[in-house]
Amino acid sequence: MQDERELLKAISKGNHDGFERLFLHYYRALGNYIYRLLEDQDSTADLVQEVFLGLWVERERLADVESFKDYLFIITRNRIYNQLKLKAKDSLMFESLEMHLTQLTERSEQSDDPKERERYFKLLEEEIEKLPLQQQRVFKLAKMKKMKYEQIAQFLDLSVETVRKHMYLAQRTLRNQLKGKEGGILLLILSSIYFTKF
Repeated sequence: MQDERELLKAISKGNHDGFERLFLHYYRALGNYIYRLLEDQDSTADLVQEVFLGLWVERERLADVESFKDYLFIITRNRIYNQLKLKAKDSLMFESLEMHLTQLTERSEQSDDPKERERYFKLLEEEIEKLPLQQQRVFKLAKMKKMKYEQIAQFLDLSVETVRKHMYLAQRTLRNQLKGKEGGILLLILSSIYFTKF
């Protein structure tokens, strides 16, 4: 990506458009990488969300990053390592797993602020509650329950086209309401990830 260092400096000062550009450039490649290791679509989507939201929360650090791609994948490897470590904790495979992943993993100084992340979710939830009821239902089922349009249509007794329309209107309203606000970053991440097949 051209002028990446300048872009990172702008993002470190809170530039939303710059973060959106960076996210859209990297999220699919990162998702494919995670999926190859976890082999689970939902876990992959959740982890991509966590990584990018963490980057935004700790965006001031990006000004000093030499190679964003390396930085991004180191952070992600650490998170994958921690996930697999927890899963393997009660297993005899733990020691060999730990040795294998330690070779891939470098210590990251990345740390998320749970209170800050919670604030973003709360801001988004407040705007979701202002949507018309049917748009609320469709959005929540798609984004939070991770249901497909066909499943939502069956669940709500609607046509798939009606579901698409409600989803489009909900996202357009939220994007307009959150434009320039911190919650807009979370909406971007959610909107992109949960409708991507890694």
